[in-house]
Amino acid sequence: MLSLSSSLLAPDQVGGTAAPRSVQWVLSQENVTAVDPGVLERWREQATHAQSELEEFDVRLASANWILSRQIAAPVSRLLLGIETQDDKQDIAQALARAQGELEKAEKLWETIVKSGVLPDAYDSNRAKNLSGIRIFLDVFNSLWSADKVAKEARDEAMRESANGLSILLQDDRKEVVAAAQLWQGYVYVQRGRLAGALELWPRTLEQISVPHGVTLYSRLMQCKTLVQKDQVYTAGVSLLFNLEQAAVRRISDAQKVVEAQAAIAFVRRQFFSEWRKKLTDEGELDRATWCSHMIETQDVAHDPGSGMINMLPLEFAAPEFVDIDKAITRLDEPAKREPANHSQDGEAPNQAKQDQADSDTNEDDDPPANLGE
Repeated sequence: MLSLSSSLLAPDQVGGTAAPRSVQWVLSQENVTAVDPGVLERWREQATHAQSELEEFDVRLASANWILSRQIAAPVSRLLLGIETQDDKQDIAQALARAQGELEKAEKLWETIVKSGVLPDAYDSNRAKNLSGIRIFLDVFNSLWSADKVAKEARDEAMRESANGLSILLQDDRKEVVAAAQLWQGYVYVQRGRLAGALELWPRTLEQISVPHGVTLYSRLMQCKTLVQKDQVYTAGVSLLFNLEQAAVRRISDAQKVVEAQAAIAFVRRQFFSEWRKKLTDEGELDRATWCSHMIETQDVAHDPGSGMINMLPLEFAAPEFVDIDKAITRLDEPAKREPANHSQDGEAPNQAKQDQADSDTNEDDDPPANLGE
């Protein structure tokens, strides 16, 4: 670290994304899941023409999950990194309001479905578990970024309750669910000012970067940032990030993702040097502050591919995909189901409706959920 250029750099903006070299640190667009806003409208149309309450429930649940998983993934990634745009929080709040509306409709439908008895073992079905999981993450995100103005005490209580809800998901058998629950439970603690509690909640090792790589990486980055915020130990934070960078090389097999993960780690390291420089400048340690400036440019030079645009790995999702979203989107292109025949005179319609719902449940719930982890 000491073999650096001796030229004095102009101070950059603390917390900003523009370096003295006019380098920009941005999220990689290649790994940001394509988000088509038209999908929501198509789902609403499909829900309107659903042939059963169960079919409508599936559509509403998929749309709510899509919003929380994919639509807000990019702005949430920027918020965690500290590079949010002016509109990110507003966009997230609006998306959460849409998800709230879809999920409330799904919950009302579910109550009716359970009472009707058409779905065997409804309380223990995958649909019930998915509905509960999506509600937990929506409550977490609402406690953090809802557009509703609430008193500090009420917001703190909402965050506390949502963090407790995540404890249930830490026992889930899907790696992506557990990884997301770990990230957000710790982050909620940080937002409540409970830094020591957050560090206890997060995994103690910084070397376990596993699938989903983006989510587990961000947990480790938040862990490092929280440690520095708590104790002002910049040397320890920088050292941990160097170790984390080596762990990313060992654990991520995709070469492009490795580069983007290293860039995200380097950006947080750059933030540490910037904060450290300010602290040293305030304390009159100008020589050491100048060294921090050299280290800031080192991050820019090392990770600039030559275009002045450094791509960082984003979260794969904000909330995990409890339902098969790609499958649900594919169904949007399927022909509309034929209207059921009217058998009211011989009393066959109710039985057929029950059979349709039972068949639908067989397709979705009899098979175990796909495990996307390694």
